[in-house]
Amino acid sequence: MEKQIAALATDEQHMVMWDIDSVLEDFDSIQSVPVSTTKLIPQNWLTIDKEYAITTDLSKPIVLFELPENKAYIADGNHRLYRAASEEIPEMNVMFVPERIHLKYLFRCSVTDYHDVIRGLMREHIFIDSPF
Repeated sequence: MEKQIAALATDEQHMVMWDIDSVLEDFDSIQSVPVSTTKLIPQNWLTIDKEYAITTDLSKPIVLFELPENKAYIADGNHRLYRAASEEIPEMNVMFVPERIHLKYLFRCSVTDYHDVIRGLMREHIFIDSPF
């Protein structure tokens, strides 16, 4: 099976990637908490495969990464969130991963790259306000 990666980029030279499989493996025992679905919906939906989204397992929690400036990034679960929103499901379970922890799971990039990319994307308003 292919490694599951979450990725953000400002351009081809500035990319941040996380090893989501390892995050999920290491944090499988962390308690998820219910969060209002409307608080999770990003300002700009990424390209969503709607046919795939309606087949996703809504029992799996959304993985939310803490970012600077009280922002958050949905690292895993956009398709599940899309399905929940389209079905008007009021809450989703969320596993919140603090920044100091998710930085350990950077994949093929440095912490410096991370800070550069996040700083650049803050101006794009693609992150959600942290519900925590």
